[in-house]
Amino acid sequence: MNKLPIRGNAGMLTAARLTQATAARLNLVAVAPTLETLAGRQAATGRFMPGATRTMLEMVEDELRTYLEGMAERFLAEGVAVSARCRNHPRQGRHESLLGP
Repeated sequence: MNKLPIRGNAGMLTAARLTQATAARLNLVAVAPTLETLAGRQAATGRFMPGATRTMLEMVEDELRTYLEGMAERFLAEGVAVSARCRNHPRQGRHESLLGP
């Protein structure tokens, strides 16, 4: 399985068309930051205000999940075989399947 990072709607639309043309499956994955993966100013803020930072990171993850769900539902309606996952940083080992296997 080839993995190709794609950012933005235009890239995802192109990937969906290629997937459909080749009868392949499109796997949409977003990686959400965690408190442990922040760097620079964000890391400093996370150390001094961990509760607020966790809340902000949960909001980011929710936005990623909503975005992927919308794109996956759109592609499914167009006949594209698609799955979507929103993951926390790989060190965390957690992920959630949104659609598909």
